[in-house]
Amino acid sequence: MKNESSNMEESIEKAKLLLRTGLVIDGTINAAFTRDYFVQMRAAGYLAAIVTLAMPFYNPDRVFQTLKDVAEWKELISENSDLVTQVFKARDILEAKKTSRTGIIFGMQDAGPFAHDTDLLYVYHSLGLRVTSLAYNWRNILADGCMEPGNAGLSHTGRSVVRLIGELRILLDLSHVGHRSAMEALELSNGPVVLTHSNPKSVCDSPRNVADELMDMIATKGGVVGVSPLPLMLTRRSSKKERTIDDFFPHLDYVVERIGIDHVGFGSDFYKFNLQDAISRNVAGTFTARLEREPVRSEEDIDPTTKELRHPRGIRGVDEIINPETCVKTMG
Repeated sequence: MKNESSNMEESIEKAKLLLRTGLVIDGTINAAFTRDYFVQMRAAGYLAAIVTLAMPFYNPDRVFQTLKDVAEWKELISENSDLVTQVFKARDILEAKKTSRTGIIFGMQDAGPFAHDTDLLYVYHSLGLRVTSLAYNWRNILADGCMEPGNAGLSHTGRSVVRLIGELRILLDLSHVGHRSAMEALELSNGPVVLTHSNPKSVCDSPRNVADELMDMIATKGGVVGVSPLPLMLTRRSSKKERTIDDFFPHLDYVVERIGIDHVGFGSDFYKFNLQDAISRNVAGTFTARLEREPVRSEEDIDPTTKELRHPRGIRGVDEIINPETCVKTMG
């Protein structure tokens, strides 16, 4: 028992050292951000995280929603400037590390806020938008999402938007994007492209997961695949009552072996938005409609009362990033 306890303590200290000395950036996190949550992010070793502006199922006026989200984030960052700082350039992340703060990177998970007026990209960029996707699961005027059976690829407008995103040096994220659209966007892109939170289809054949050839091309162009513990992408529906962190590791191992550890990241998609939050924002209708529209979710993934998405046991949130059981398995 003494040796087992000693090994666990040693493994936990190794994990804490790795978090202190490394550059820990979460590719996607969408929580109920408060000062307490920022404290938890710092304790978990978070150096930076990409947050989502204008989630696809909030206000149908996506431009208004985006600007409102930016205003709220600017106020939140100002009120907690000892804990967080906005990231505009890569050096801002290094500066955050020097000052023991977490960098907040503005991102979008679809093109809804600018699809009908691409000039808005210039405005969003000036406000700090640094990461964007093209489509969120479904089709828009730019591209097909991963849930579209037609898999039609990029439109002419979509091709021009990919080029504009590159010119503005906004990082293109192909999570949620259809396979053909993603491959065409990669061919058009001149710089690195990422998957902030996507897993290999070879491990779990979920509509949200991606093919090996897409991951290969991401790595070839210097990009990163952010492996995610999001439950719906780990395993198909099974007899297990709940998913656990052990369901996450096969995805991580596969991607590391496939494209090399230099091209592998982490996208938690820690998501705490629930029905009560939707009611308070007056978007309950669109929130519940979205849940009903996404067949990739299974009942064990969602709290039946709050409708909050459940992450796997052992990695439910930032407070479990340092997990004693996991530390022993991976570092012991």
